[in-house]
Amino acid sequence: MIARSELTHVALEAFSCVLPGAGRPTTELEESIARDNPHLKLPPGFLASLAGVHSLTVAPTGVFPSTLAADAGRRCLERRGLDGDDVDMLIFASVSQDVLEPATANIVQQQLGLRCPVMDVKNACNSFLNGMQVAAAFIKSGECQRVLVTTGETPSRILRKRFEDRDDFWASFSGITLGDSGAAVLVEAAESPRLKFMRFYSFGEAWANAMVPGGGIRHLNSEEHMHFFCDGERLKQSFMGVPKLVGDALFEAGFSYGDFAQIFLHQVSSRYSQDIIRAFGMPADRVFMTLSDFGNLVSASIPVGVSTACERGIVNRGDLVLAIGMASGISVGLVVFTI
Repeated sequence: MIARSELTHVALEAFSCVLPGAGRPTTELEESIARDNPHLKLPPGFLASLAGVHSLTVAPTGVFPSTLAADAGRRCLERRGLDGDDVDMLIFASVSQDVLEPATANIVQQQLGLRCPVMDVKNACNSFLNGMQVAAAFIKSGECQRVLVTTGETPSRILRKRFEDRDDFWASFSGITLGDSGAAVLVEAAESPRLKFMRFYSFGEAWANAMVPGGGIRHLNSEEHMHFFCDGERLKQSFMGVPKLVGDALFEAGFSYGDFAQIFLHQVSSRYSQDIIRAFGMPADRVFMTLSDFGNLVSASIPVGVSTACERGIVNRGDLVLAIGMASGISVGLVVFTI
């Protein structure tokens, strides 16, 4: 048995996910949008053809972000044969939250019966990756040996239904194909470095290019501001330098895209994902896609992808993988680790 102080390396264990309810065909959503917005004259099948989404995961009534996070966390612990006493810290890392106060992590803690310290970590669609970053820091400091990182996303609850005109519709398009899900991972002290590399960037000057304006003090209790807005052209410009930034970081760390068994991206639409794959120069056949079946899962997109790929045997123990997150803010994160 190695003393805790000697366990300076980090591993990511037992990725787990929860995909609630039956998938909702996007044809149903298209019909609803067309019915509420006859002036837009949208073509049939536009979500599948333009976004590449064929179904969405939608949580039933009474299921909250904490519910999904706790369910995923419970599966994670069961896979490792652990109970609550084995967890030194719980992190809830998500865009969605049950209440404004207290931290949703407290609600997840109650559902899991944990007694450890808890906290929320929030950074748009990179929340889960940043949750892993925080957990790894606690482990490397020696304060924790095992941290349970969870997320629960229910963005389908704030889908926008009506649009003034086509420009208004396209500005909100990225926020239409949102799916619900939960995910979790155990970040643990390890004898060998299975978490190989992490790097994060943020460019606050572009924060207004993609956002949900409501929910804070600027637009308190304003329902009209509770939907995702995106200036697509300006956002695209904001990310222009990111492929080189990520490529340089990987090169500095001694990696290239060909080294990875699979690459996991945050996914908003198929066209956007294909643009990213081309711009980064990634091997397209190694990029694991979840968008078509589940929709845009916000911060859960990457952990759901990893968990699903593990369950399907697409990645196996010992495989080297890469996660790349790009989020409102704007922020970029990359994580290299061995399954």
